[in-house]
Amino acid sequence: MANPERIEGVPAARRVGIVGAGQLARMLCEAASAMGVDTVVLAEHHDDAAVRVAGDVIIGSPRDPVALASLVDACDVVTFDHELVDLGALRDLQARGHTVRPGPDALEVAVDKAVQRRRFSDLGIPVPRFVVLD
Repeated sequence: MANPERIEGVPAARRVGIVGAGQLARMLCEAASAMGVDTVVLAEHHDDAAVRVAGDVIIGSPRDPVALASLVDACDVVTFDHELVDLGALRDLQARGHTVRPGPDALEVAVDKAVQRRRFSDLGIPVPRFVVLD
């Protein structure tokens, strides 16, 4: 396989952490391995799909700040298999200098559909009529 194109000024991540260990994480681990990139997954269960192909595995909840901190401490950058995470913990980790992509502000739009609809509407992106119920 050919080496991926390097973009000037953008450092290559040597170890990518993935919050979640489902099918998307499994495919990401397989592709990363082919490019010589190490992966670490934060899996809730020992039998999650990516556990068998990840370079390293941390068992824990994506909503547990301690588990998230363990993952970011072990990696150069962290990304996501899913958006069901503790956004406050991610903000704290990012504020301490850890690289999280996409960041918590972007994930908030995926996690909270009311935030998503309001933000899109504010930006002029068409959305269906909606009512937020508390």
